[in-house]
Amino acid sequence: METTFQSKLVSDKNELVYLVTATANGKPAWYYVQVDEPKHKAFQKQMEAGTLDLAQYGKILYSGWGATPPSPIQALMKEKYSAAA
Repeated sequence: METTFQSKLVSDKNELVYLVTATANGKPAWYYVQVDEPKHKAFQKQMEAGTLDLAQYGKILYSGWGATPPSPIQALMKEKYSAAA
């Protein structure tokens, strides 16, 4: 999987939740990933390199095909994890 974009969602709980967009099997894909705290620095470093297995760094909360998540998923994630944003 080639990773093309990441953005961090901020919450009061200081959970490390990211929206990552990538190309998987030649198609655009998106992933909401909750990164394990001990693996956070390694995740960030590997994101800069551009290729990684997201499941090795935490839990994939939601994923799907396309350039962006559907509006209902975006709203759910914003409600749950962006309270402090």
